[in-house]
Amino acid sequence: MAINYLDQAEEYIYGLLPNTHSRLDELERLEKKRSDICPSIGRITGQLLTMLIKMLGAKKVLECGTCQGISTIWLATACKESGAKLVAIEASERLFIETKANLESTGLSSYVD
Repeated sequence: MAINYLDQAEEYIYGLLPNTHSRLDELERLEKKRSDICPSIGRITGQLLTMLIKMLGAKKVLECGTCQGISTIWLATACKESGAKLVAIEASERLFIETKANLESTGLSSYVD
């Protein structure tokens, strides 16, 4: 049996990165069972975006397409930590409602327009 070192490295890195909200784990599990949405960003990409927002000292962040709100939660967390404001755009009313509810469950709504 071949050992997949790339998968092992990704799993190791994933384990090192903090998950800022338990709601993210739940949303990621639910997402795997759905076929009506695009895949969301993962923890590694979420942490990378968080680092970039902080490093750049961003004051405004724009998200085009929220899906169910996983990326919105990551971006809003970074905005909270850096004092920035997130503007999120979602074309689907159904996904907008899902994102809004998921965002409210984390207490980050005040960082997002």
